[in-house]
Amino acid sequence: MSVETKNHSDEKPSGDIEIPETMPAAAIDGFGGPEVLTLHKAPVPVVDKGEVLIPLDTAGVGKWDAEMRDGWVSKPAGEVQG
Repeated sequence: MSVETKNHSDEKPSGDIEIPETMPAAAIDGFGGPEVLTLHKAPVPVVDKGEVLIPLDTAGVGKWDAEMRDGWVSKPAGEVQG
């Protein structure tokens, strides 16, 4: 089986990408059930040299997130996950 590869180094950038100033972010405002998850507007992170900003369409919640929300793992209120 062969895999086709493409050299992207010769491609020209398609133009400037507009980056919004804020993004939606789920935050835990206290301990409890799913009702303590609230949607906040958070600033989009500013990338530094050697970093990249990757747009997301969807994100998930794992077991660790639920344990923190239930109080098994402590983290400050209003903490944005991720």
